[in-house]
Amino acid sequence: MKEKEIIEEMTSNDWYIKGNELRKAGLFGEAINAYKKACELDPESPAGAVIEIINDILDYRNTDLINP
Repeated sequence: MKEKEIIEEMTSNDWYIKGNELRKAGLFGEAINAYKKACELDPESPAGAVIEIINDILDYRNTDLINP
């Protein structure tokens, strides 16, 4: 089976699992893209909450460390 065919057959849960794998590997940008695809297929997917959490982590700034 070709990669494109596999991608087209992926369910929301498949994309969510793929996002988890990418997140655990530290590939946050690619993980967010996978989670977004999960949300497109199922707006009720838990992927939406994970996207928010990743964005919070990436936006976090410890001002005490930046401005001692």
